[in-house]
Amino acid sequence: MKITGILAEKGLQALNAGQVNISASCMPRVWIVVADKGEIEIWGKCCQGFDIIACAKPETIGNIEDFTRKFSEWLLTARDQDVLDRVILVAPDEILHTFHSYMPTDVVACIAAEIPQNLSVLPKDARKEALEKMIF
Repeated sequence: MKITGILAEKGLQALNAGQVNISASCMPRVWIVVADKGEIEIWGKCCQGFDIIACAKPETIGNIEDFTRKFSEWLLTARDQDVLDRVILVAPDEILHTFHSYMPTDVVACIAAEIPQNLSVLPKDARKEALEKMIF
């Protein structure tokens, strides 16, 4: 699994003490995970709305189960390093089902909410707007 974004560039400790400065705004320790078969985007809530803090892509296309397991391990690492408390999952029903089938119970316990929507088909600005409407 390949991770990109601020979390890949600066490491999980970029979120040390529960907040990171992105565009002069702060993020809480709740991550919004927007997923489809080919990519997972991790969004954080900022004072100015939402922003992507990381993206995860599978190393090989088509193995969503392995991708889900590796992503789960990464979420557990974030939780264990005390930079993540809760996750909101936004994905089509098929992906939510896969997450439940392959995520360990420790990760499932971090899930605050699930929203069965496929936002990956929208452009980034439209995804951001949709998240703001759904979450707030």
